[in-house]
Amino acid sequence: MTSDKQIALWNEKYVSLFKVSTEKNNNSFNVQVSLPNNIEGKIFKAVWLVVGDDNDPSFIAPLSTYEEDSKTKVWFAVKPNNNDKNVLIFSYGEGCGISVDVPIEL
Repeated sequence: MTSDKQIALWNEKYVSLFKVSTEKNNNSFNVQVSLPNNIEGKIFKAVWLVVGDDNDPSFIAPLSTYEEDSKTKVWFAVKPNNNDKNVLIFSYGEGCGISVDVPIEL
């Protein structure tokens, strides 16, 4: 199991590798994130969208990636609700690999 301290260190070190763009679309936002294919030689494994409180999220779902302009990306649309936090959690490597939390600012 990975400690909160280790995840915080990874977040600080690697969050800048993820390029987040948001676009307002009526009452919702389209969110697109470009991600690295590997970190420290560990291959990208999965990404989850987590909405709400860290300890009691209101919604969690895995997302699919796609290729565009020779970059790996993930996309989702969200309607802001009650100031819920939206975070993408990216996982790299097998077992106890690297995890990076990317907050989405709407």
